[in-house]
Amino acid sequence: MLPALMQTVQRAFSTRPGVKIESREFSGFPDEAIITADIKEEIIPHSGIPTLALMKRRANVDFSPIISPSGRELYEWYLAAKQRTIDAKFDFFVDFHIYRRYAISMELIIYTIREQARVLELCKNLLHDGREQGHMEYRTNVRFMDQIAGKLDCNGFTFKKFTERLKDMLEPNGVLSPGKSGIWNAGVSLQQSAKI
Repeated sequence: MLPALMQTVQRAFSTRPGVKIESREFSGFPDEAIITADIKEEIIPHSGIPTLALMKRRANVDFSPIISPSGRELYEWYLAAKQRTIDAKFDFFVDFHIYRRYAISMELIIYTIREQARVLELCKNLLHDGREQGHMEYRTNVRFMDQIAGKLDCNGFTFKKFTERLKDMLEPNGVLSPGKSGIWNAGVSLQQSAKI
């Protein structure tokens, strides 16, 4: 698959003057698993070569709303998220997974520990914008799961009531993954959940 993708990239850029594309393949060693330490650190992150080099000094969080696959809505989300990210002084890395009835946009925010307060504020703003635009998140950091579950207010929080009832029936003590995906046992208030 990778050689075919490389040919596609080469073909797409072959008509552009001054563009030179170089690639390197690391296929590992016979009968051994590929180990990150065996792969040279790349100068440019997200080069397609698996490496944990960025994670040595940085952490990451992603923001992944589910959006209608219309070009207009995707573009509106893209422009708003890009501006929010730039205003917060972070690099804007985004990817889209397009399906027949929806698209998932995935923004990866890479930050240092010193930037944690700023990245949390950015995520809070992106969540707010997503709610205003009518988007639900595909996945999120544990820190924001309750906030996102609070967006599921259709029919008087029917989904929340259903998941609480199911969790109470299957796991009444609430020990396994309490609050994961915003799903708590019935009777656990948000104040109690914040302490857990």
